[in-house]
Amino acid sequence: MNLLKEISIISTESLQTGYHANIIVIFGVGANASWFIHYLDGKTPIEMVVDNDTRKQGHTVNTYMKYNKGELRNEIVMNPEILRQYDPESIIVTVASVHYTEIAEQLHGYGIKKVFWIKTIKEHTEENGDADNPAKKYIYYPISRYKVFIQMGTYGGHGKYISEQLLKSDIDIDIVWGVKNAKSEVPDGIRIVYEGNIDDYYKELETCHVAIFDSRLPEYAIKRANQYYIQVKHWGSITLKKFFLDEKLMYQDEHLRNIALRDSEVTDYIFSGSEFDEKSCRSGFAFKGKFIRVGSARSDAMFDKALYDKVRNYYKIPQNARIVLYAPTFRYLSSEQNVSKVGDANLDYNRLLSALEKRTGDDWYVLLRFHPSVAIESEKMGFTDRVINASLYDDSQELASASDLMITDYSSIMFEPAYVGKPVILYAYDKSSYVNKERDLLLDYDSLPFPCAENNDELEEIIKKFNQEKYQSDVKDFLLKYGVNEDGHASEQAAKFICSII
Repeated sequence: MNLLKEISIISTESLQTGYHANIIVIFGVGANASWFIHYLDGKTPIEMVVDNDTRKQGHTVNTYMKYNKGELRNEIVMNPEILRQYDPESIIVTVASVHYTEIAEQLHGYGIKKVFWIKTIKEHTEENGDADNPAKKYIYYPISRYKVFIQMGTYGGHGKYISEQLLKSDIDIDIVWGVKNAKSEVPDGIRIVYEGNIDDYYKELETCHVAIFDSRLPEYAIKRANQYYIQVKHWGSITLKKFFLDEKLMYQDEHLRNIALRDSEVTDYIFSGSEFDEKSCRSGFAFKGKFIRVGSARSDAMFDKALYDKVRNYYKIPQNARIVLYAPTFRYLSSEQNVSKVGDANLDYNRLLSALEKRTGDDWYVLLRFHPSVAIESEKMGFTDRVINASLYDDSQELASASDLMITDYSSIMFEPAYVGKPVILYAYDKSSYVNKERDLLLDYDSLPFPCAENNDELEEIIKKFNQEKYQSDVKDFLLKYGVNEDGHASEQAAKFICSII
């Protein structure tokens, strides 16, 4: 069954005119849901808003969306399981999430067949002209000289470490973070704006002096004169996979290519960490501007010894125990549907822990860290006292810094523990299909300085025979070859450059 064919794209007009007799439910809390309710303008009552993210459940809808008109019968974000209490024939669910295929499957499991994918702000703007662009009304507001707007999704990534250095500056900088979780915790001196609060979000973005993103600007944002846009990427000084315009699977689509090209055109600077980094960004971003060689700000965490205790205390892991961080990347659902999914690695955690304990004589714990695009899926898995879900922890670099061993597959986080000599093992159960079919790589996978296992037997054997001295020598040669030299001070260099702009 092709669920995509069963999901209609719904507009506010069709919902207002055709479905008054039904119970209307919005699935997903965020900008598109907020926009959708805004444009319903109270003409169609909404029964409730539901979301799979347990962090949002139980909070008011207004925590995540600026909902201030019309009728919403249930003001609390609910668990989708509540929908089982209703007659499925009476329910219409409008999906405000990129995970519409997985959500449709979930709803079909409840017997709900009337599932619609909400038109996004972008789609509505394209059809109705620029008048509905939420950024437009703020482009005549004065730009705040000392405001820096940062968005990395959660409070993490390069932006976190740059922010902490900016807070130490002699300049009184107004640091504003765009966040996906309205309950995000940030240090004193930093303000947050939730991306679902459309008016507040675009007011902050359109009036900042410097905008820093690790993905790209919202495509309906308007880059103004006297604003600077710095791209920091969401990887370090070297990466494994091709990205953006060089990523054929995603960017063979003309619309996506145009978005990427537009983003590159308005990018003033890219923070880089090596010649290899700059060469790949020049191609992947089609970037013609200037690189600022500061290093990898987020990798500074690898040099912070205080994180060893912080992570253990957070997860109540004994201080003398050791941690293996398992951080697999996502897979695409198919080449036609560019939707992220969790890969079934069939990793035997008990066997892994046993092998590590035999090798070292210590107690070991597994922190499982899914990629952010599929992190919410981790809540459906079973965990034990020794296998802990760390997928929703804001900062993956803190986890990597606190761990004694990393196991990953194709995630570029693999390089960062290696900067400080920590062991990294690759567990690539689908190596042949992934490397040859799913993703194009910038590096020869077999040339990486990390031992690679394709099954549990090979993983156990690698642990048993791991040679730390040879490993460190291989890593040193590899990093030298690609000109990567991290010293833990990249965020200081990045903050210094930003202050020079201000």
